[in-house]
Formats: sequence, C-alpha cells, structure tokens
Amino acid sequence: MDLSAPDLDLRIGVNDGTRPYTAISHVWSDGLGNPHCNELSRCKLESLRKIIRDSKEKREMSIPSLERFYAKIEDAMLFPKTRSRLYFWIDTLCIPTDPKHLRKKSMRHITPIFQGADQVVIVDADLQQYKPKKQESVWDIAFRENIIAHMLASKWSTRAWTLEEGALARNCQVQLEGDLVSLDQVTRAEVNWFSVQISKIWKKWITDVDQIKESTLFHISLNPMLADMLNKPRKRAARLGSSGDIARDRRLFQETRSSQFVTAWNELLERSATRQGDRVLIMANILDFNVEQLSALPREHRLPLLIESCHQIPISLMFNTECDSTGIAHSSRAWLPTDIRGDRMVSSALIDMRGLKETGRCKFSSGLESLICIKVDVLIPHGVMKFCILDAERRLGFVVEVLHGESVTAEDEQYYSAGSSTFLIIDPATGTSSLNGYTGRGARLSIQPNQREPVLLGFDRPLKAWSTEQWSYKTGHQPDFPTYEGLGRGITSNIFELDMRECLHSFERII
Repeated sequence: MDLSAPDLDLRIGVNDGTRPYTAISHVWSDGLGNPHCNELSRCKLESLRKIIRDSKEKREMSIPSLERFYAKIEDAMLFPKTRSRLYFWIDTLCIPTDPKHLRKKSMRHITPIFQGADQVVIVDADLQQYKPKKQESVWDIAFRENIIAHMLASKWSTRAWTLEEGALARNCQVQLEGDLVSLDQVTRAEVNWFSVQISKIWKKWITDVDQIKESTLFHISLNPMLADMLNKPRKRAARLGSSGDIARDRRLFQETRSSQFVTAWNELLERSATRQGDRVLIMANILDFNVEQLSALPREHRLPLLIESCHQIPISLMFNTECDSTGIAHSSRAWLPTDIRGDRMVSSALIDMRGLKETGRCKFSSGLESLICIKVDVLIPHGVMKFCILDAERRLGFVVEVLHGESVTAEDEQYYSAGSSTFLIIDPATGTSSLNGYTGRGARLSIQPNQREPVLLGFDRPLKAWSTEQWSYKTGHQPDFPTYEGLGRGITSNIFELDMRECLHSFERII
C-alpha cells in the first residue's frame, strides 16, 4: 500500500523475511471481515492506511534518534524504490476464500505471521470510539485503568482467534479514538485498586496480590494482557536457546508448556469461536505444536493427542466436572476431554506423560503431596455417588459427590470394580472461598490389580468435596450418607502411577 497515492496502489507481495510489516488483529463482525471474497471497501482501506502509518511512526519515535537515523539510511540504501510503501497483513485480504484447501493451508500459517510481524495493531470498533484522557505521566494509574477496562469489555477480548494473535505479538498496539497506545505502556507499572468489590472480569486478569499497604485496601500487581502472560515462557525458552546445550534448552522449554497450557485453557474457556474445534487448534498454535498434523485427525482425537504430546499437564484436568470424553476408547482415559469446556485449571500437581506411549502409564511428577489424598482400604461401591469420608489421622471429614453418574457405562463399572480399594484426590486450590461453597474438586480412582510397584491407579469419575461444616451450611442439615474411613499420611508422588492403557491410535508426538 502506497503512503500517498490517491488510489492506494494496493498490491499483493511475497514476504521474503526482510521487510517489516504490520499485522492487523480484528473481529470480523466489526466490519473488516468479508466471508465472500478478498475485498475491502476503499474507506476501510484508507482508514487502515492511516492506522498503519501512525503505528509505524509511533514505533519509530520510540527508537533512540541516532539509531533511528542510521536505520533510515540503511532502509533507503536497501530498498530505494519502496520507501513510500507500507507492508501489512490482514486475514480478509491475505487468506483466500476459495479453494478450501488453500484457505486451510493459509490459516495454519497464522502463527509465524503474527510472530514475525514488526508490530500487531488491535482494531476494534468499540475501542476506536473510546478517547482516553491525556496521560499525565508514566505513573498515571487512572489512564491505564480506563484503557484496560475498555479492552476487557471489547469484542476483541471475547474471541478465541484474537487470543492467539495477541499472545504471539512481539509488539502490540491498540487503536483508540485519535491515538494508538502500546500495551507495554498500559501494563508496565503496577496498578492500585481502591475497592474491595472486584468483579469476575477483573479477577481473571489479576496475577498476584501483594501485601496490604497503608495507602490502599489492595496493592495488586496487574498484568492484564494475555500476550505478556503467554509470551514470558516463550521468551524465556528462546533466551535459553542461545546456550548451545540443546538437551537442556529443550527440557526447559517443555517445562514452560504446563503453565502455558493452564493459561491458554482458562482464557479459551471464556472466548468464542466460529467453528467447533477451533479452540483446540488455537491452543496447539500457542503451545507451538504441529497444527497441520493435528488438524488432519478426527476432531474428537485432537485434544487428547495434544494432551498426550505435552511432557507435563496439570492434574486438575482430571477434575473437570464438565468433561466431554465422547469417543474415548477406554474407561481409564475417560478424563481426557475432546473439547475445551468445563472448569478452569490450576497449576498445582502435575502428571508426567512421557512414559505413556511405551508403558501405557503416567507418573505424578510433582505436587501430589500438596493435595488431599485419602486411601480407603475397601472399594467403595461404584453406584455410591454420595458418601462421607473420614481421615482419622488428620481429623479431616468430607462429604463427597461423584459426578457424571448418568454417563456411566457397563465398561466403566467393570473397570472400576476390578480394583481392590478406592483412592480419592481433592485439590483445595480448586475450591471456593465461601462457606456454602465446596472445599475443592478432585477425582475418585480405584487401586488396580498390580504385581509390581508403584501402585497403579485407575480413573473413575471427577468429584466435588465439601467439609461437613460447609455441607451443613449449604443444606441446613447434617450429612446422612454412607461413611468410609481412610488414611492420608505417607502418600507421595513416586509411589503411584496412573493407568492410561493403549493410545487412541498409533501416533508420533506433535512436538
């Protein structure tokens, strides 16, 4: 696109990797989409030209003057005939509508497009109508708070594909009325909150709460944009890649995937996608998996394969109370979801998936000791979905409700009933803080017949657990369910393994 030509002089060019370009992140329903052909109206293109030109100028002004001077000389020498042109990428023009195989191929390359962009500009109709007050200083808290609030309420923050685009951006700017604001400018400093009433939409973006200070009720370190949250592990891995120790760098990179998995899962839960299954592909892109290989599989196999291909995953995935495991072949694998839905994940204990292909088993790599684990010496009958459990040693008592009872098959009951005793896991990190809430989510497993150590656990169903006090407050009466006793001491990660049986199909991990 020409900077000054009245007719825009719009051309299609091949990116040779030498030219900086701007990628546009937008929501199609705002007016920049076209499902029928690769066209945009002249007024839209002229508006884009102004946005891209302004973003380029603003970025250049952030570079020290001497460095900027030499960069312009170098640019003029290398590209003397194209100095007046702007290079940009927008899916409406650059992803073909037909034929379908070319469209699919183009969509699979969105990851390197947004990773390689010199800058990403967020264009949202609502944000473009918001004109912030002038920023008084770099410490102007109200300035940042207002922009963050408008961003969280925008359409851009509700769509699944824009999550990936923002997460992959090296430099991200948002178009407001009459101005472009860098997200680094918004998220750089700490933000103070003067209200105890923090709504759900704010809680989602709070990363940690520091000590209470005298001047405020809360002092919250806020990093509201997911791009920064997801890119921290990516940047760390890239930085480690320069050490020359490939094995070490690869191991450290894999370790970041578990935290990325949790963050991506939780954000995608609250974002919408046009097609069912898109969110799984978006997660694969964010985690740096081979999306082309994954998309060639049946939809119900994609997310289980992605999970199996991670070195470590959060155990809270097993506690998902709305898990859809349709198409999962064996009862031991019924906790593997086929779509991103249900409960939020937490980074507590981890399951190590690396031995799955060879042994059909997974290890608990860390954190099991931080959970409430109770071993019952008898096998609680499969049909008992509500019961009380007592840990006499630690003086703990819970009311347990096993979920998904309506979806139980004869194979599920047979698999569980083959066990010799019951094993319960409850994670307090997944519970609620209110008295009439629940202590935590967890899972019921059976201890499977096993001729060798470590002890083999077989998954049965997710559960919710209440303390007896919570249950009484919730229902107005004392629990009146079958009661079982168990022991919770001496349980460590290294004495248990999780039965996963055979894989869904023969596969190579999509690393």
